[in-house]
Amino acid sequence: MWNDNDPVVVSGVGSVSVFGTDKNQFWERLIGESDSKSTSPKSNDFLDLPVIETICVDHWNPEELIGKRGLKYLSLSTQYLLSAAVRCWQDAGLGDLNPAWESEALDLGVVVASNFSGLKAISDYDYTTITVGPQSVSPMQAPNTIANAPAAQLAIRMNACAFNTTIATGQCAGLDAIAYAVSSIHKGQAKQVLVGGVEEINERVLWIYQNSNVLPKEYSDRAGKPFSSDSTGWIPGEGASVILLEKLSHCLERGGTPLGKIASYSTTFAVDEDSRIHAMERAIGQVFEQADRVFSETSGIISGASGFYPQDRVEMNAIHNLFGSANPDIPISSLKGTIGETYGASGVFQAAAGLMALNKGILPKSIALSELNHRDLEKTPIYLTSNDIRDTKKQNIVTTSQDLSGITSCLMLESV
Repeated sequence: MWNDNDPVVVSGVGSVSVFGTDKNQFWERLIGESDSKSTSPKSNDFLDLPVIETICVDHWNPEELIGKRGLKYLSLSTQYLLSAAVRCWQDAGLGDLNPAWESEALDLGVVVASNFSGLKAISDYDYTTITVGPQSVSPMQAPNTIANAPAAQLAIRMNACAFNTTIATGQCAGLDAIAYAVSSIHKGQAKQVLVGGVEEINERVLWIYQNSNVLPKEYSDRAGKPFSSDSTGWIPGEGASVILLEKLSHCLERGGTPLGKIASYSTTFAVDEDSRIHAMERAIGQVFEQADRVFSETSGIISGASGFYPQDRVEMNAIHNLFGSANPDIPISSLKGTIGETYGASGVFQAAAGLMALNKGILPKSIALSELNHRDLEKTPIYLTSNDIRDTKKQNIVTTSQDLSGITSCLMLESV
């Protein structure tokens, strides 16, 4: 699919999550024990929501990363994204997040995966206009009503002139944004691309999740258990993850360190469950075919499983059908039992974790996978635990995502 002579690599990773903004702390918490759940606030306006268990960002100070100037006019999503980008830029060995020089501005692009960044601002604007009057609406908040606001603010901060794009394909947005960036670099549209994923938790977003029937209506203590038929739904999460993409030659020329390369990508679509199983099989199969790899060489899967069993069951069956004989003990990890369902941001979080896994030699721990009941294991006997990545000729990790609409996206990461 892409030119392997000079592959696109990831040279920096940054995040803002429930575990803070330190990459090493994020990794240590992923592979260790974690209890990060909290509850949503009660609605104070026209929404009527129950108390919903969430996994939210806490104990962080955006001023330390992006400064105080103009901070109060930035949405929470934008604050998350800019802060994660600062960490990514530092991790890539490029110093502080300063505007690119004019000669470099045309070589830097921004792609952000986000679905609900402007939702609260839009809702607040409309609610204020209807209940109080348009004279009470703040013009300083107008930019935040645009879904592209976080990406635009990042592009402004960096003076990135190559392109500025927001991808909003639901839960698949993160992996789709990475693929968009890789294609853009290979087409010569940019030399470096900051790829981010960001979502925030607020009452408007929770209302959408509630009415999408993905949250537990009862037994919330059993929610967020990937692949388990006893799981009662998602535990919503929030935060931002940012990675820096560039060609290997460019990375080495500037003295950077490649963390891994983007080997291949595929996306499919189907409506009903049986069709979605086959669609996911096609998507996974295509990333192996494009990368010229076979199933037995796989180092592991970082799954998009979230604890919403109708979705998880599709992936469980697809993995079993593909790897049941070729690689029956393939290690599988799901981050969402730890950091929650971060929706559009999840794919970038998964890719970041996959790159760290390739460099550390171990997959992140999967909360609750060891608790699967016998019905699940008898139906689909796949290996569901954290495990050292086995040595292969070329290490690779597959990341998967599914959206409620029926979209499936898969991405393969490889060591360089």
